[in-house]
This record gives sequence, structure tokens and C-alpha cells, in this order.
Amino acid sequence: DGKGGGGGASPRSAPPAGGFSFVEDAAELKARSGRAARFASEAGKGAKAELRQGASALEPGAVVAGAVEGQSTALEKSYLRLTALPRADEVRPLPVLNDAFELVRRRWEAEACDYAYACEQLKAIR
Repeated sequence: DGKGGGGGASPRSAPPAGGFSFVEDAAELKARSGRAARFASEAGKGAKAELRQGASALEPGAVVAGAVEGQSTALEKSYLRLTALPRADEVRPLPVLNDAFELVRRRWEAEACDYAYACEQLKAIR
């Protein structure tokens, strides 16, 4: 019928409430257990290895695990998705974040900024 994915006589469980059905044959169960074992062993190794590698390359003042105490005093900052451990000189402490929020709020109320600017600043604050 073109919608079954395999078309053969593979056993299927009854579709759940959402309407999806899952193939539960021996080959699928074996593949699932193999993936689960692979991800369980790789997940622990990858995160720990990254922290160990990053620990030697971090600058003074940076923290490997746990919270970083911010040192930046910049009220305006563009949003940047973190791809590495944060550095203290790039993180703003809570009082600076409060001041940054008030600045964005005042500019928005005074119509001194556009929507894109306000969104960018609020994303950087969160």
C-alpha cells in the first residue's frame, strides 16, 4: 500500500493513541539494544574527555564545572550561542543583567529601539 515502510509481514504492535506504530521484530529490538549500548558508552566518554581537554586550555578565572561568576560590565551585548565553556570576562553578573534589562525596557517604552534589537538584547540577557 506504500505506507507501511516495509510492506512485508513483519509483526506490529497496536498503534498508540498518537497514531504511530512501531515495528517490534527481533532485528529491530537487536538494533535498538545495540544503539542504546553504544550511546551509553559514548555519552560518558565524550563529556568527560571534553572537560579534561578544556581544562588545560582554559584561561585564569574560568571554571571547568559549576557556575561562573561573571565579570563583564557591558550593558549591551549581542546574543551568542555557547559552543564552549563560558569565560568569566564574557559573563555578566546578576546586577549588570538587571541593569541591562532595565535599559532595554526603557528604550522599548520610549520607542527608541526596534523589535529585532529588543529581542537580541533579551536573548543575550537570558
